[in-house]
Amino acid sequence: MTARVPRQQRGADRRDALLAAAVDVVSEHGPAGFSARSVATRAQLPLAAVSYYFPRLDDLLGAAVEVVLQQWIDHGSRVVAAVHGTGVDAAARAITDALLPPGPPDVVRHRYEHLLAAAGHPVSAAAMADLRPVLRGLIAEVLSATGTRSRFSTDALVSLVDGTAVGAVSEGRADPRRQVASALREVLDPRESQISDNAQESQSSNERPEIRS
Repeated sequence: MTARVPRQQRGADRRDALLAAAVDVVSEHGPAGFSARSVATRAQLPLAAVSYYFPRLDDLLGAAVEVVLQQWIDHGSRVVAAVHGTGVDAAARAITDALLPPGPPDVVRHRYEHLLAAAGHPVSAAAMADLRPVLRGLIAEVLSATGTRSRFSTDALVSLVDGTAVGAVSEGRADPRRQVASALREVLDPRESQISDNAQESQSSNERPEIRS
């Protein structure tokens, strides 16, 4: 005889299945592809199950977006934790790998298509805004670990990565990551060199003859 699953457990399993399906839909198609029907189809559950377990569809979308963004953050954190080497090249490579998704170039295009679509959904747009400070923190960790600095703020570096990636995608570049890393190299400097330059400038200033009137 097959043991019956308690109703409470069955309900929890269905709720979990719907959330997992919603995460898959958002990951693959972005917020624009999210709907009760797409989630129910992916979860292989009746359409009515979505509204039963998630009376407010925005609650399901918000939960799914939160999971997807946490996956992005986890990926970035793993990249930062594995940073090796110092200097501009190491920093540019690590920032590019931390902020852009892994996989073939098409994955980068899909990521930014989803980000643009998120702007039309208040729930996902708010979540994306909360992501930005985390990305700034990841960049700061990379700069510290690689001994580099930038004339731009970490917030501006996030914008540089996004803008360069979108530009590369719109131009049909074969590898957007290459353009992003190249743009980062132009605004990064070795910290040791910068400190040395500042010291020399200060020394030169101190050696200037006093001008008397």
